Amino acid sequence: MEKKQQASNLVVMGFEDELQADEVRNTLEEMEKKHLLNLADAVVVVKNSQGEVMVKQEGDFVATDALKGGLLGLLIGAVLLEPWLGLAIGAVGGSLFHKDLGIDDNFIKELSETLKPESSALFLLVKNAETDKVLEKLQQFNGKVLHTSLSPENEEKLKAVLEKA
Repeated sequence: MEKKQQASNLVVMGFEDELQADEVRNTLEEMEKKHLLNLADAVVVVKNSQGEVMVKQEGDFVATDALKGGLLGLLIGAVLLEPWLGLAIGAVGGSLFHKDLGIDDNFIKELSETLKPESSALFLLVKNAETDKVLEKLQQFNGKVLHTSLSPENEEKLKAVLEKA
């Protein structure tokens, strides 16, 4: 049986074109649908030929947390005989909770400034993954590891996979 990565880890990969970070994110989201990994956050950053930086953050993560918070708030509100107030407070709390757990916006901005024009980067906060299967899928992409919080051993595996592409 394959070993699952348990702790949340930050992984940032850079790519030599503007489209590849989106392509990798889409591939990983398909793997997430198959329960091969669990992403807490995913951000694509593109630097165009004029040097302008565009940040594409997935809204699904915030919406999911707001929904979970809203449902919890609705339950608490029902107990207190104020379900709509509980729903509203829970939804706001859930979205704020997500913001605190996502990838730091300042970190994204700082690292994005180092990208070359006509390139992209993918920032991932990975809760857990079937590591071998994810690495196997990433072999098709040519990227560079820019930053990780992975163990040195797992970081080297990721670098080796991306460099083979």
